[in-house]
Amino acid sequence: MSEPNYHFLGVPDAKQWMEYAYLADGVPEVQKAAREIFRKGASHIKIMAGGGVATVYDPLDGLQFTPEEIRAIVVECEKVGSYAMAHIYTPEAITIALNAGVKCIDHGMLIDDKTMKLLKEKDAWLVPSLAVGLFTPEELDFAWPTPETKAKGA
Repeated sequence: MSEPNYHFLGVPDAKQWMEYAYLADGVPEVQKAAREIFRKGASHIKIMAGGGVATVYDPLDGLQFTPEEIRAIVVECEKVGSYAMAHIYTPEAITIALNAGVKCIDHGMLIDDKTMKLLKEKDAWLVPSLAVGLFTPEELDFAWPTPETKAKGA
């Protein structure tokens, strides 16, 4: 796995300091990351398969992994009797993840009827985010500190 260059990216966030989040690119790296996560005691793996609301530089409809990378993660999960979850919003990204074997879709707020039928066919689950939360203006500035993240969260 490649190490992020913090001189360019800035200070690592808490998820990276706690080794809660991994950066992996390509099938060999995602396999290595999945194996390491399970060796550290994880019961399952959640991948960031699509763009996020609270992130500045990845669009909400962005795709973060190839189908081959997602499938490689799913295979590593299956080897230890586990499953993969995916942080995703759009029908395209959800379809790719489901066809690769992901069993749980987190968020999925932009899912359409066709993709919902596929979810049922694949015997997968949807954990929707029906509400992200209520924030005071001060809390909103902390949770979504940039105009870009506030716009995506609106």
